Amino acid sequence: MTSRTLAPVLAGLLLGWSGTAAAQHDEFLQFSGQHNLATSTAFPAALGENGERLFINLPSLHVYGGSDFLQLGEAKEILDGGQIPAALVDGVLDRLDRRNYAFAGGEISPLAFGYQFRKKEKELFTLSMTWTEQAAAQLVFGEYLPRVAWEGNAPFAGTRLDLGPIEGNVFLRREFGIGAAFPILSEEKMSMRAGFRTKFFMSSAAAHVRPTQAELFTASDGSQIDYDLLIKAQLAGSSSPNPMAMNGSGVGIDFGTSLRWTNGLSFDVALNDLGYMRYGSKVVTRTFEGERVFEGFELDDPAAGIDKDDIGRFNDYFQTESTPGGSFRTSLGTRLQMRGSYALKAYDIKGRSYDQHAFHLAYVQGFGDAGNSTIQPIITGAYVYTVANVLELGATVGYAYKDVDAGAFFSVRGGPFRFGLGSGDITGLVLNSNKASADASMRMSMAF
Repeated sequence: MTSRTLAPVLAGLLLGWSGTAAAQHDEFLQFSGQHNLATSTAFPAALGENGERLFINLPSLHVYGGSDFLQLGEAKEILDGGQIPAALVDGVLDRLDRRNYAFAGGEISPLAFGYQFRKKEKELFTLSMTWTEQAAAQLVFGEYLPRVAWEGNAPFAGTRLDLGPIEGNVFLRREFGIGAAFPILSEEKMSMRAGFRTKFFMSSAAAHVRPTQAELFTASDGSQIDYDLLIKAQLAGSSSPNPMAMNGSGVGIDFGTSLRWTNGLSFDVALNDLGYMRYGSKVVTRTFEGERVFEGFELDDPAAGIDKDDIGRFNDYFQTESTPGGSFRTSLGTRLQMRGSYALKAYDIKGRSYDQHAFHLAYVQGFGDAGNSTIQPIITGAYVYTVANVLELGATVGYAYKDVDAGAFFSVRGGPFRFGLGSGDITGLVLNSNKASADASMRMSMAF
Protein backbone atom coordinates (compact mmCIF):
# COMPACT_ATOMS: atom_id res chain seq x y z
CA MET A 1 0.00 0.00 0.00
CA THR A 2 1.43 3.39 -0.90
CA SER A 3 1.96 5.86 1.94
CA ARG A 4 -0.57 8.37 0.62
CA THR A 5 -3.33 6.13 -0.69
CA LEU A 6 -6.08 7.64 1.47
CA ALA A 7 -4.60 11.09 1.91
CA PRO A 8 -6.56 13.18 -0.60
CA VAL A 9 -9.92 11.66 0.37
CA LEU A 10 -9.77 11.98 4.16
CA ALA A 11 -7.80 15.22 4.18
CA GLY A 12 -10.45 16.77 1.96
CA LEU A 13 -13.27 15.49 4.13
CA LEU A 14 -11.78 16.71 7.41
CA LEU A 15 -10.35 20.02 6.25
CA GLY A 16 -13.13 20.88 3.84
CA TRP A 17 -15.75 20.73 6.61
CA SER A 18 -14.42 23.64 8.55
CA GLY A 19 -14.41 26.79 6.44
CA THR A 20 -14.04 29.74 8.82
CA ALA A 21 -14.30 29.79 12.59
CA ALA A 22 -15.88 31.62 15.48
CA ALA A 23 -17.20 31.63 19.02
CA GLN A 24 -20.33 29.59 19.69
CA HIS A 25 -21.40 31.88 22.51
CA ASP A 26 -22.58 35.43 21.92
CA GLU A 27 -20.33 37.51 24.16
CA PHE A 28 -22.22 40.65 23.14
CA LEU A 29 -25.29 39.57 25.09
CA GLN A 30 -23.13 38.38 28.00
CA PHE A 31 -21.65 41.84 28.61
CA SER A 32 -23.99 44.46 27.14
CA GLY A 33 -26.16 46.32 29.63
CA GLN A 34 -28.64 47.72 27.09
CA HIS A 35 -30.35 44.52 25.90
CA ASN A 36 -31.64 43.03 29.13
CA LEU A 37 -34.06 40.52 27.61
CA ALA A 38 -31.32 39.10 25.36
CA THR A 39 -28.85 38.94 28.26
CA SER A 40 -31.37 36.92 30.28
CA THR A 41 -31.09 34.07 27.75
CA ALA A 42 -27.55 33.58 29.10
CA PHE A 43 -28.20 34.61 32.72
CA PRO A 44 -31.90 34.07 33.56
CA ALA A 45 -31.75 35.97 36.86
CA ALA A 46 -30.76 39.17 35.03
CA LEU A 47 -34.26 39.50 33.53
CA GLY A 48 -35.91 42.74 34.63
CA GLU A 49 -33.11 44.08 36.80
CA ASN A 50 -32.57 47.31 34.79
CA GLY A 51 -35.66 49.06 36.10
CA GLU A 52 -37.73 49.06 32.90
CA ARG A 53 -41.20 47.55 32.89
CA LEU A 54 -41.84 46.44 29.29
CA PHE A 55 -39.23 44.71 27.10
CA ILE A 56 -39.48 43.95 23.39
CA ASN A 57 -36.75 42.23 21.38
CA LEU A 58 -36.89 43.04 17.68
CA PRO A 59 -35.34 40.73 15.03
CA SER A 60 -31.76 39.91 16.09
CA LEU A 61 -29.15 37.37 15.08
CA HIS A 62 -25.84 35.72 15.94
CA VAL A 63 -23.85 33.75 13.36
CA TYR A 64 -20.62 31.79 13.74
CA GLY A 65 -18.55 29.08 12.14
CA GLY A 66 -15.24 27.60 13.08
CA SER A 67 -12.33 25.31 13.65
CA ASP A 68 -9.52 25.27 16.19
CA PHE A 69 -6.83 23.96 13.83
CA LEU A 70 -6.91 26.20 10.72
CA GLN A 71 -5.40 29.61 10.02
CA LEU A 72 -7.43 32.06 7.98
CA GLY A 73 -5.20 31.79 4.90
CA GLU A 74 -5.46 28.01 5.00
CA ALA A 75 -9.22 28.14 5.27
CA LYS A 76 -9.45 30.45 2.26
CA GLU A 77 -7.17 28.19 0.23
CA ILE A 78 -9.36 25.18 0.98
CA LEU A 79 -12.58 27.05 0.15
CA ASP A 80 -11.09 28.19 -3.15
CA GLY A 81 -11.17 24.54 -4.28
CA GLY A 82 -8.62 22.59 -6.26
CA GLN A 83 -5.85 20.39 -4.94
CA ILE A 84 -4.90 20.90 -1.29
CA PRO A 85 -1.14 21.66 -1.04
CA ALA A 86 0.96 19.18 0.92
CA ALA A 87 2.62 21.94 2.95
CA LEU A 88 -0.80 23.15 4.12
CA VAL A 89 -1.85 19.69 5.33
CA ASP A 90 1.50 19.17 7.09
CA GLY A 91 1.10 22.46 8.95
CA VAL A 92 -2.42 21.60 10.08
CA LEU A 93 -1.41 18.11 11.25
CA ASP A 94 1.27 19.61 13.49
CA ARG A 95 -1.46 21.51 15.40
CA LEU A 96 -3.86 18.64 15.97
CA ASP A 97 -4.67 17.56 19.54
CA ARG A 98 -6.60 14.68 21.04
CA ARG A 99 -9.88 16.47 20.24
CA ASN A 100 -10.23 18.86 17.31
CA TYR A 101 -13.30 20.90 16.40
CA ALA A 102 -14.98 22.29 13.31
CA PHE A 103 -18.34 24.03 13.74
CA ALA A 104 -20.78 26.50 12.21
CA GLY A 105 -24.21 27.81 13.05
CA GLY A 106 -26.45 30.69 13.89
CA GLU A 107 -29.48 31.92 15.79
CA ILE A 108 -32.22 34.27 14.66
CA SER A 109 -34.57 35.73 17.28
CA PRO A 110 -37.60 37.14 15.42
CA LEU A 111 -39.44 38.45 18.48
CA ALA A 112 -39.48 38.31 22.29
CA PHE A 113 -41.41 40.04 25.08
CA GLY A 114 -40.94 40.69 28.77
CA TYR A 115 -43.07 42.43 31.39
CA GLN A 116 -42.40 43.33 35.00
CA PHE A 117 -45.26 42.99 37.48
CA ARG A 118 -45.12 45.45 40.36
CA LYS A 119 -46.97 46.33 43.53
CA LYS A 120 -46.63 49.91 44.71
CA GLU A 121 -43.79 50.34 42.19
CA LYS A 122 -41.88 47.48 43.76
CA GLU A 123 -41.08 44.47 41.57
CA LEU A 124 -42.93 41.24 42.29
CA PHE A 125 -41.60 39.27 39.31
CA THR A 126 -40.75 39.65 35.62
CA LEU A 127 -41.98 37.29 32.89
CA SER A 128 -40.63 36.73 29.38
CA MET A 129 -41.62 34.88 26.22
CA THR A 130 -38.98 34.16 23.56
CA TRP A 131 -38.84 32.64 20.08
CA THR A 132 -35.55 31.59 18.46
CA GLU A 133 -34.65 29.78 15.22
CA GLN A 134 -31.44 27.76 15.60
CA ALA A 135 -29.11 25.90 13.23
CA ALA A 136 -25.75 24.32 14.09
CA ALA A 137 -23.24 21.75 12.87
CA GLN A 138 -20.18 20.38 14.63
CA LEU A 139 -17.53 17.77 13.91
CA VAL A 140 -15.09 16.39 16.51
CA PHE A 141 -12.18 14.19 15.43
CA GLY A 142 -8.91 12.90 16.84
CA GLU A 143 -5.31 13.31 15.80
CA TYR A 144 -4.50 9.95 14.23
CA LEU A 145 -7.22 9.61 11.59
CA PRO A 146 -5.96 12.55 9.49
CA ARG A 147 -2.34 11.58 10.20
CA VAL A 148 -2.87 8.09 8.84
CA ALA A 149 -4.81 9.51 5.91
CA TRP A 150 -1.94 11.80 4.97
CA GLU A 151 1.20 9.93 6.08
CA GLY A 152 -0.05 6.47 5.22
CA ASN A 153 0.44 3.29 7.18
CA ALA A 154 4.26 3.00 7.01
CA PRO A 155 5.06 5.25 10.01
CA PHE A 156 2.65 3.21 12.17
CA ALA A 157 3.72 -0.31 11.13
CA GLY A 158 3.16 -2.79 13.94
CA THR A 159 1.22 -0.23 15.99
CA ARG A 160 -2.42 -0.31 17.09
CA LEU A 161 -3.97 3.18 16.93
CA ASP A 162 -7.17 4.61 18.33
CA LEU A 163 -8.54 6.71 15.46
CA GLY A 164 -11.24 8.31 17.61
CA PRO A 165 -12.93 10.34 18.66
CA ILE A 166 -15.19 10.79 15.66
CA GLU A 167 -18.40 12.58 16.63
CA GLY A 168 -20.79 14.90 14.86
CA ASN A 169 -23.97 16.86 15.42
CA VAL A 170 -26.22 18.83 13.07
CA PHE A 171 -29.62 20.31 13.84
CA LEU A 172 -32.24 22.73 12.60
CA ARG A 173 -34.77 23.60 15.29
CA ARG A 174 -37.18 26.17 16.72
CA GLU A 175 -37.17 27.18 20.40
CA PHE A 176 -40.01 28.73 22.44
CA GLY A 177 -39.17 29.87 25.97
CA ILE A 178 -41.12 31.08 28.98
CA GLY A 179 -38.99 32.71 31.67
CA ALA A 180 -39.34 34.39 35.02
CA ALA A 181 -37.06 36.26 37.41
CA PHE A 182 -37.72 37.74 40.83
CA PRO A 183 -35.94 39.25 43.83
CA ILE A 184 -35.38 36.87 46.74
CA LEU A 185 -33.26 39.09 49.00
CA SER A 186 -32.90 42.83 49.34
CA GLU A 187 -30.69 44.22 52.07
CA GLU A 188 -28.93 47.53 52.58
CA LYS A 189 -25.67 46.50 50.89
CA MET A 190 -26.66 43.43 48.89
CA SER A 191 -29.49 42.08 46.74
CA MET A 192 -30.13 38.66 45.24
CA ARG A 193 -32.29 37.47 42.35
CA ALA A 194 -33.26 34.11 40.90
CA GLY A 195 -34.52 33.22 37.46
CA PHE A 196 -35.41 30.36 35.15
CA ARG A 197 -36.62 29.61 31.63
CA THR A 198 -38.57 26.58 30.47
CA LYS A 199 -37.98 25.83 26.80
CA PHE A 200 -39.83 23.77 24.21
CA PHE A 201 -38.20 22.69 20.93
CA MET A 202 -39.45 21.64 17.50
CA SER A 203 -36.86 20.25 15.10
CA SER A 204 -37.23 19.69 11.38
CA ALA A 205 -33.89 17.95 10.79
CA ALA A 206 -30.92 16.56 12.69
CA ALA A 207 -27.95 14.24 12.34
CA HIS A 208 -26.00 12.68 15.18
CA VAL A 209 -22.81 10.63 14.88
CA ARG A 210 -22.42 8.67 18.10
CA PRO A 211 -18.98 8.52 19.76
CA THR A 212 -17.18 6.14 17.45
CA GLN A 213 -15.11 3.02 18.05
CA ALA A 214 -12.32 3.13 15.48
CA GLU A 215 -9.07 1.20 15.80
CA LEU A 216 -6.39 0.54 13.21
CA PHE A 217 -3.59 -2.02 13.17
CA THR A 218 -0.95 -1.79 10.45
CA ALA A 219 0.96 -4.90 9.43
CA SER A 220 4.64 -4.58 10.19
CA ASP A 221 5.52 -4.98 6.51
CA GLY A 222 2.98 -2.30 5.52
CA SER A 223 1.08 -4.66 3.26
CA GLN A 224 -2.36 -4.16 4.78
CA ILE A 225 -4.38 -2.31 7.37
CA ASP A 226 -6.85 -4.00 9.71
CA TYR A 227 -9.77 -1.78 10.70
CA ASP A 228 -12.05 -2.43 13.68
CA LEU A 229 -14.86 0.06 13.26
CA LEU A 230 -18.25 0.90 14.71
CA ILE A 231 -19.57 4.10 13.17
CA LYS A 232 -23.23 4.93 13.77
CA ALA A 233 -24.95 7.98 12.35
CA GLN A 234 -28.62 8.70 13.10
CA LEU A 235 -30.52 11.16 10.94
CA ALA A 236 -34.00 12.67 11.04
CA GLY A 237 -35.64 14.61 8.22
CA SER A 238 -32.42 14.73 6.23
CA SER A 239 -33.78 13.25 3.00
CA SER A 240 -36.21 16.12 2.32
CA PRO A 241 -35.53 19.03 4.72
CA ASN A 242 -38.59 21.14 5.45
CA PRO A 243 -38.21 23.94 8.02
CA MET A 244 -41.89 23.66 8.93
CA ALA A 245 -41.82 19.90 9.56
CA MET A 246 -41.61 18.49 13.09
CA ASN A 247 -39.43 15.40 13.08
CA GLY A 248 -38.22 15.90 16.63
CA SER A 249 -39.18 17.65 19.85
CA GLY A 250 -37.58 18.38 23.17
CA VAL A 251 -37.67 20.24 26.46
CA GLY A 252 -35.07 22.13 28.43
CA ILE A 253 -34.58 24.48 31.32
CA ASP A 254 -32.21 27.32 32.23
CA PHE A 255 -31.90 28.52 35.80
CA GLY A 256 -29.56 30.75 37.72
CA THR A 257 -29.05 33.39 40.37
CA SER A 258 -27.36 36.76 40.70
CA LEU A 259 -25.82 38.76 43.54
CA ARG A 260 -25.40 42.54 43.51
CA TRP A 261 -23.50 44.66 46.05
CA THR A 262 -23.79 48.44 46.41
CA ASN A 263 -19.99 48.81 46.06
CA GLY A 264 -20.28 47.82 42.38
CA LEU A 265 -19.44 44.13 42.64
CA SER A 266 -21.79 41.52 41.13
CA PHE A 267 -21.82 37.81 40.39
CA ASP A 268 -24.04 35.74 38.06
CA VAL A 269 -24.21 31.97 37.62
CA ALA A 270 -26.47 29.91 35.36
CA LEU A 271 -26.95 26.35 34.18
CA ASN A 272 -28.33 26.48 30.64
CA ASP A 273 -29.89 23.95 28.24
CA LEU A 274 -30.44 21.16 30.73
CA GLY A 275 -32.63 18.84 28.66
CA TYR A 276 -32.84 16.67 25.57
CA MET A 277 -34.20 16.28 22.05
CA ARG A 278 -36.03 13.17 20.82
CA TYR A 279 -36.35 12.37 17.10
CA GLY A 280 -38.96 9.82 16.02
CA SER A 281 -40.08 10.77 12.51
CA LYS A 282 -38.30 10.17 9.19
CA VAL A 283 -35.39 8.56 11.06
CA VAL A 284 -32.63 6.63 9.29
CA THR A 285 -29.70 4.92 11.03
CA ARG A 286 -26.55 4.35 9.00
CA THR A 287 -23.99 1.94 10.43
CA PHE A 288 -20.54 0.76 9.41
CA GLU A 289 -19.43 -2.04 11.70
CA GLY A 290 -16.97 -4.89 11.75
CA GLU A 291 -13.37 -5.77 11.09
CA ARG A 292 -12.04 -5.15 7.60
CA VAL A 293 -8.74 -5.67 5.85
CA PHE A 294 -7.96 -2.85 3.46
CA GLU A 295 -5.23 -3.22 0.87
CA GLY A 296 -5.73 0.10 -0.83
CA PHE A 297 -6.66 1.21 -4.32
CA GLU A 298 -4.84 3.12 -7.00
CA LEU A 299 -5.69 6.63 -8.13
CA ASP A 300 -6.10 7.15 -11.86
CA ASP A 301 -3.62 10.01 -11.79
CA PRO A 302 -2.18 10.86 -8.33
CA ALA A 303 -0.55 14.02 -9.65
CA ALA A 304 -3.94 15.38 -10.75
CA GLY A 305 -5.69 14.65 -7.44
CA ILE A 306 -9.03 12.86 -7.02
CA ASP A 307 -11.66 12.43 -9.70
CA LYS A 308 -15.16 10.97 -9.52
CA ASP A 309 -13.98 7.46 -10.36
CA ASP A 310 -11.51 7.52 -7.43
CA ILE A 311 -14.23 8.59 -5.01
CA GLY A 312 -16.57 5.93 -6.41
CA ARG A 313 -14.06 3.15 -5.73
CA PHE A 314 -13.52 4.48 -2.21
CA ASN A 315 -17.29 4.57 -1.50
CA ASP A 316 -17.77 1.09 -2.97
CA TYR A 317 -15.28 -0.31 -0.50
CA PHE A 318 -16.74 1.38 2.59
CA GLN A 319 -20.38 0.38 2.28
CA THR A 320 -22.74 1.27 5.12
CA GLU A 321 -25.92 -0.37 6.31
CA SER A 322 -28.97 1.88 6.23
CA THR A 323 -31.96 1.12 8.51
CA PRO A 324 -35.10 3.31 8.36
CA GLY A 325 -37.36 3.85 11.38
CA GLY A 326 -36.79 3.95 15.11
CA SER A 327 -35.88 6.97 17.22
CA PHE A 328 -32.94 8.57 18.96
CA ARG A 329 -32.18 11.18 21.63
CA THR A 330 -29.52 13.87 21.92
CA SER A 331 -28.49 16.35 24.61
CA LEU A 332 -29.26 20.04 24.20
CA GLY A 333 -25.65 20.95 25.07
CA THR A 334 -25.80 21.65 28.82
CA ARG A 335 -23.31 24.27 30.02
CA LEU A 336 -22.38 26.24 33.12
CA GLN A 337 -21.92 30.00 32.78
CA MET A 338 -20.45 32.31 35.42
CA ARG A 339 -19.73 36.03 35.36
CA GLY A 340 -18.08 38.28 37.92
CA SER A 341 -18.24 42.06 37.44
CA TYR A 342 -17.15 45.35 38.94
CA ALA A 343 -18.74 48.64 37.87
CA LEU A 344 -18.12 52.32 38.57
CA LYS A 345 -21.39 54.21 38.61
CA ALA A 346 -22.36 57.55 37.11
CA TYR A 347 -25.61 59.50 36.59
CA ASP A 348 -27.16 60.72 33.35
CA ILE A 349 -28.95 64.06 32.80
CA LYS A 350 -32.19 62.55 34.13
CA GLY A 351 -30.53 61.44 37.35
CA ARG A 352 -30.55 57.73 36.45
CA SER A 353 -27.66 55.59 37.67
CA TYR A 354 -25.71 53.57 35.10
CA ASP A 355 -22.43 51.63 34.84
CA GLN A 356 -19.95 54.08 33.29
CA HIS A 357 -16.98 51.68 33.56
CA ALA A 358 -17.67 47.96 33.84
CA PHE A 359 -15.13 45.13 34.10
CA HIS A 360 -16.25 41.51 33.58
CA LEU A 361 -14.72 38.06 33.79
CA ALA A 362 -16.82 35.18 32.39
CA TYR A 363 -16.38 31.41 32.29
CA VAL A 364 -18.31 28.90 30.16
CA GLN A 365 -18.01 25.14 30.68
CA GLY A 366 -19.94 22.67 28.54
CA PHE A 367 -20.70 19.17 29.75
CA GLY A 368 -20.69 17.56 26.32
CA ASP A 369 -19.98 18.19 22.66
CA ALA A 370 -23.15 19.30 20.89
CA GLY A 371 -23.84 21.50 17.90
CA ASN A 372 -23.82 24.66 20.04
CA SER A 373 -21.51 23.69 22.92
CA THR A 374 -18.27 21.83 23.66
CA ILE A 375 -16.41 20.44 26.66
CA GLN A 376 -13.64 22.95 25.94
CA PRO A 377 -13.82 25.77 28.55
CA ILE A 378 -14.01 29.40 27.46
CA ILE A 379 -12.64 32.22 29.65
CA THR A 380 -13.33 35.84 28.64
CA GLY A 381 -12.57 39.23 30.12
CA ALA A 382 -14.42 42.36 29.01
CA TYR A 383 -14.33 46.11 29.53
CA VAL A 384 -17.39 48.22 28.74
CA TYR A 385 -17.44 52.03 28.70
CA THR A 386 -20.79 53.82 28.56
CA VAL A 387 -21.12 57.44 27.46
CA ALA A 388 -23.96 59.42 29.09
CA ASN A 389 -26.08 56.25 29.44
CA VAL A 390 -26.51 56.36 25.62
CA LEU A 391 -23.50 54.87 23.82
CA GLU A 392 -21.97 51.61 25.02
CA LEU A 393 -18.49 50.53 23.79
CA GLY A 394 -17.08 47.12 24.72
CA ALA A 395 -13.90 45.12 24.16
CA THR A 396 -13.32 41.45 24.99
CA VAL A 397 -10.30 39.17 25.20
CA GLY A 398 -10.27 35.52 26.18
CA TYR A 399 -8.91 32.03 25.79
CA ALA A 400 -10.85 29.39 23.86
CA TYR A 401 -10.00 26.38 21.71
CA LYS A 402 -6.27 26.44 22.55
CA ASP A 403 -5.76 30.04 21.50
CA VAL A 404 -6.48 33.67 22.39
CA ASP A 405 -9.51 35.41 20.95
CA ALA A 406 -10.61 39.04 21.03
CA GLY A 407 -13.63 41.05 19.98
CA ALA A 408 -15.52 44.31 20.28
CA PHE A 409 -19.09 45.63 20.26
CA PHE A 410 -21.11 48.81 20.50
CA SER A 411 -24.70 49.59 21.34
CA VAL A 412 -26.60 52.87 21.21
CA ARG A 413 -29.97 53.89 22.61
CA GLY A 414 -32.38 56.58 21.52
CA GLY A 415 -35.41 56.81 23.77
CA PRO A 416 -36.75 53.27 24.19
CA PHE A 417 -34.94 51.90 21.10
CA ARG A 418 -31.53 50.16 21.31
CA PHE A 419 -29.33 48.91 18.49
CA GLY A 420 -26.03 47.08 18.71
CA LEU A 421 -23.43 45.26 16.64
CA GLY A 422 -20.51 43.17 17.79
CA SER A 423 -18.16 40.24 17.44
CA GLY A 424 -16.72 38.07 20.18
CA ASP A 425 -13.95 36.59 18.07
CA ILE A 426 -12.14 38.48 15.29
CA THR A 427 -8.60 37.36 16.10
CA GLY A 428 -8.31 34.94 13.20
CA LEU A 429 -9.26 37.70 10.75
CA VAL A 430 -6.57 40.16 11.83
CA LEU A 431 -3.80 37.95 13.29
CA ASN A 432 -2.03 34.80 12.14
CA SER A 433 -3.90 32.80 14.77
CA ASN A 434 -3.98 29.02 14.88
CA LYS A 435 -7.74 29.18 14.48
CA ALA A 436 -9.48 31.05 11.68
CA SER A 437 -12.26 32.75 13.59
CA ALA A 438 -15.02 35.31 13.24
CA ASP A 439 -18.57 35.71 14.45
CA ALA A 440 -21.12 38.49 14.26
CA SER A 441 -24.01 39.59 16.43
CA MET A 442 -26.76 42.14 15.81
CA ARG A 443 -29.26 43.14 18.52
CA MET A 444 -32.33 45.35 18.35
CA SER A 445 -34.64 45.91 21.30
CA MET A 446 -36.97 48.34 23.03
CA ALA A 447 -37.56 48.93 26.73
CA PHE A 448 -39.99 51.24 28.50
